[in-house]
Amino acid sequence: MKVKSKSCYRVVIETKDRDGKVLKRIEKQGDALTLNFAKLLAMILVGTEELNTKNYANFIEYGGSSETLIIGYSGYNFCYEECYEGYIEIGTGTSPPKPTDYKLENLVKREYVKTINIIYGDNYIEVAISGSITVNTEMDINEIGLTIRAQNNSGYLRYFLLARDVLPSPVHVTTGQTVTITYIFRFEW
Repeated sequence: MKVKSKSCYRVVIETKDRDGKVLKRIEKQGDALTLNFAKLLAMILVGTEELNTKNYANFIEYGGSSETLIIGYSGYNFCYEECYEGYIEIGTGTSPPKPTDYKLENLVKREYVKTINIIYGDNYIEVAISGSITVNTEMDINEIGLTIRAQNNSGYLRYFLLARDVLPSPVHVTTGQTVTITYIFRFEW
């Protein structure tokens, strides 16, 4: 029997004024996890034997080039020096998200993920990944993203898009307002 499944994540976007008062809140089903997300998950779960390395090719970085990441015993391990860091992003692009996306259509700003919470119940687990961006210009946000920065097999840090979402309508923000984005991954049984 084939089981139909929708996206396993949703996003929450909140805009706040300078005093922290919530001005707008949007919650929507996630649009598109990228192939980078699937490759990263496979790489982490498969791993490697002790004192060995494995190369995982064809991660597409923000500039569009194909990169190889290494897991295992290597100075160029994808998380060796600075490890990998999570980022949330905002942009103004409007094209429909696809699994082959490797960047936001029009990135405006990115900021570190600030919190990760794990929530569980009788038949589910949720992982909530959140970060905030204070905008320095008036704009309409149309797209958001979840990205990691990781070391490639040559030792250079690169950005890799994991999820891209287009909002149902633009979110207008003015200078000094904060946008908090939370990606919530839910797994049920």
